[in-house]
Amino acid sequence: MLKNNGCEIIYSDIASGTRDDRKGLNEMLKYMRKGDTILTYKNDRVFRSLKNKVQLIDRFNESGVHFKSLSEPEFNTNSANGKCLLQIFAAVAEFERNLISERTKVGLNNARKRNKLLGRPTVSYLIVFFVFLYCLYEARNTI
Repeated sequence: MLKNNGCEIIYSDIASGTRDDRKGLNEMLKYMRKGDTILTYKNDRVFRSLKNKVQLIDRFNESGVHFKSLSEPEFNTNSANGKCLLQIFAAVAEFERNLISERTKVGLNNARKRNKLLGRPTVSYLIVFFVFLYCLYEARNTI
């Protein structure tokens, strides 16, 4: 989809949604030149928070780089309306992420109150598992 819209170079990241040290983004930021247009499928593929969005859009503007989203065509930093909409939707997206985080914390607290096991298995389960694997390995080598 990006190549069909004229992208010469495509950068991608495989990282957590909240990480700022993204290799693909950092490479793109080093490569971008005045007059370039950053084209993305969706805004949330580039920006991780409202603060991050404002910082990156400011950096794009200082460098003379434009930003455009394919799935949200109204987000275009070439116009005042586009810049305003970017900020409004970024605030809504951050609000949604905060709600998800709050709900997750409430759910974890409720699970703790019901004495549910959370997280990784305790070490005792891991020891039993590795002993089992060792026995399988030994049995395979003695047959």
